[in-house]
Amino acid sequence: MRKINSIVTIVLILLFLDHGIFGTLNTLGKGQVVLPVARLMRVFLVIHVIISIILTVKSEKVSFKTKATYNKENQEYWLRRWTGLLIFVFFVAHMRMAKSGIDGTAKIANASIFGKITFILFVASIAAHLAINFKPLLISLGIKNRKVITIVLNVIYITICAVSALACIYTMIGGVK
Repeated sequence: MRKINSIVTIVLILLFLDHGIFGTLNTLGKGQVVLPVARLMRVFLVIHVIISIILTVKSEKVSFKTKATYNKENQEYWLRRWTGLLIFVFFVAHMRMAKSGIDGTAKIANASIFGKITFILFVASIAAHLAINFKPLLISLGIKNRKVITIVLNVIYITICAVSALACIYTMIGGVK
């Protein structure tokens, strides 16, 4: 099930990148979000959430049976769960905002202050979730070379931080209305 979740995660990341690029172009007034791709991403997100919940419940059952406190003491384990939960909460807000648009889409620039703040928190929770989960994802895909993992993670972290910061700044400025 973990391998299936890894594959679902890779597809979800690719769909997310597509959505982020076209969402940014939409904000710039240069393109539009492709709704079928966004809907497909929603399906993969739900699959990822369901598998992750199942894996967490299984892990907690084992922890409870063996009376092991490993998960209670592992901050990264719980950060993965909490950032995932935050993504889901802000995803619901993002969906509500998107449905408020005339054609079923909405520009972040037209959102209220509350909408912009929830969008920034949404982007921040996605960035945190990706940053915390990339190393386990690479390991689950069979990449074991520490040097390769370190280089890939550094590039990913820098990219996530730069893109997230730019998206949030642009959202606060207002984009194209």
